[in-house]
Amino acid sequence: MNEVGSRGLLVFVDDDKWNMEPYVEALSKYGWDVKYFSGVDSALEFIRNEGSSMRLLIWDMMMPPGKSFDNQEHSHGLATGRLFFEAVRKLFPRVPAILLTILRDEVVLDKYRKMPHCTALRKQDILPSGLTEFAEQFFLSNGSSPALLPTE
Repeated sequence: MNEVGSRGLLVFVDDDKWNMEPYVEALSKYGWDVKYFSGVDSALEFIRNEGSSMRLLIWDMMMPPGKSFDNQEHSHGLATGRLFFEAVRKLFPRVPAILLTILRDEVVLDKYRKMPHCTALRKQDILPSGLTEFAEQFFLSNGSSPALLPTE
């Protein structure tokens, strides 16, 4: 593992701070400047103001809608991540992005895996150290390498 130098700004959005802390710590130790947000409102505000320096996005699918998406169909938070990602893509369509979720629905996961500069991982399938390695390779490939998808 190469821990030399900064890899740049990584925005990490997930409402489960307790369980995501090991991932955030591992990514930080690996050299990413991680900005962690537990809510979509603060994350979107940051991205609107500082997003031009964002080099990688990691986000969850199921989160509270916040004020940003409260008036949209978010399926009681189950689709907040989709709405969040669509908002980010309108601002920064080419930033590499990793959906990190507990979803098991392969149709939904494949939808994100097939999008340009995007992929999806299940939290239960990847340890923090594995995410650091995956994030690095995904970023270096500009989010376009299907060979990086984990296999079962």
